[in-house]
Amino acid sequence: MNCPLCHSLNLTEYFNTTEKVFKLPKQRTYKACAQCSLVFLIPSQRLGPAKEKLRYDVHENNLEQQGYKNFLMQVWEPLKQHINAPAHGLDFGSGPTRALAELIEADGIKMETYDPFFKPEFEVKKYDFITCTEVLEHVFNLNLVLNKLDELLKPGGHLAIMTELLTCKINFAKWRYREDDTHVCFFKEDTFKYISEKYSFKWVYFDKQRVILFKKSVS
Repeated sequence: MNCPLCHSLNLTEYFNTTEKVFKLPKQRTYKACAQCSLVFLIPSQRLGPAKEKLRYDVHENNLEQQGYKNFLMQVWEPLKQHINAPAHGLDFGSGPTRALAELIEADGIKMETYDPFFKPEFEVKKYDFITCTEVLEHVFNLNLVLNKLDELLKPGGHLAIMTELLTCKINFAKWRYREDDTHVCFFKEDTFKYISEKYSFKWVYFDKQRVILFKKSVS
């Protein structure tokens, strides 16, 4: 078994439990990577694509819900300080709606969206910025996805990531974020440091909770 981010074999068991899901026992085994600090659910316990999509089909997030709009603004508010029109952004992993894209377009910025389940076709080009909100925790092969994001991002462009940070203060056994069975990868601050170094991304914003903003090197 390799780490899905850095492919290291230097793994240790992080957490192991048997939980009841719909009254049936279900094994949960998580590994931690010594190289990049990622914590992840072992591959054999992940949902298959059909069951995964069923979970996403019940999401009803839209901008008419003020709470959801405020949630998305946690990403767009710091990101838009670095974006000037004309610019073209990509919302990677947009889900069944264009909520974040519409929020950004309201500020005069052109947006494209991509989602493997709901909008698999998109314009393949270099983007001025990419948003990736509540996405990476669902991704099985992080290495491939981050390589793709790097490829799609212009030099000097920005990558905005939202995913709830795993810190030493969190009780992993009772963590709400872990209990979502579509969440398979969990990031620590050191994991983002590894990503920054590997892809030559400079940190320009980090709220220490769930939002990090990178700027890609121009060289």
